[in-house]
Amino acid sequence: MDEAAQALIEAGEIEPLIIVGVANTDRRIDEYTPTVQVWRRVLTRVAPPTGTARLGALTGTFVDDGDTLGVRADADGLIVDVPGEGSHQRLEALDDGRFFLPQAGITFAFERDASGAVPQIVATKPSQGGLGDTYGALLVDTVKPMIDARYRTIPDAAHTGLGGSSLGGLITMHLGLTRPDVFGRLLVASPSVWWDGRTLLATVAAATPPLGQRVWVDIGTEETDTMVPDARRLAALLVETGWDEALVRYVEAEGAGHETRAWQARAPDMLRFLFPPEE
Repeated sequence: MDEAAQALIEAGEIEPLIIVGVANTDRRIDEYTPTVQVWRRVLTRVAPPTGTARLGALTGTFVDDGDTLGVRADADGLIVDVPGEGSHQRLEALDDGRFFLPQAGITFAFERDASGAVPQIVATKPSQGGLGDTYGALLVDTVKPMIDARYRTIPDAAHTGLGGSSLGGLITMHLGLTRPDVFGRLLVASPSVWWDGRTLLATVAAATPPLGQRVWVDIGTEETDTMVPDARRLAALLVETGWDEALVRYVEAEGAGHETRAWQARAPDMLRFLFPPEE
């Protein structure tokens, strides 16, 4: 991004700017997400048990929202067929009815009915996320004042941008909504709109569009099946809610995946849109 910006500044294609990177921490998921995500799935049995040994009642096929989980038993315990991966992973027993899948951090609770049969499994992960506003306060109250004091900046929102990709795109859009008085230019690359049941979309729909805020939203066509329509919906919703259509740019990068090199390839166009030369 720095090299692209330098070349564009020298060519007179964008206004001069300072790019400041904030390094990820080991709490990145918590810091880049505005809400706490509670992960819970209920899988319903669709096929009878396949085993007769001690754990036989827990075996069989269970489904939830199109995902199929196969559970089988051997002399050492339970094995699951992981949905979408074609792999088999062993569960660790926590007690008689609860087992843990360490590779995914999922706890499976096999719930028995009065007859002792297991009609469903409740799968859960530890809740995570929700420190996005704390992270935003760090940027607004510590990082930005330090930059403004050290360099000759124009500190108003119209000359201050925020950007990120994936979860970074999510928190960028969130902070652009909650602190439009600080951030007037938003680079929302491959955003994780899916987070916490797509609550970001509801937040956008309920927002008052900030006057003059520029928003770049993009996605690669080779990203996940849900991320592409999510990004389309976010960009369309901004305009529907009242953002100036001329100040919202949506780009689908043909053949691009969810990776740094794809975002780097789009950097010049991102910068040209967000920081055009002032007339």
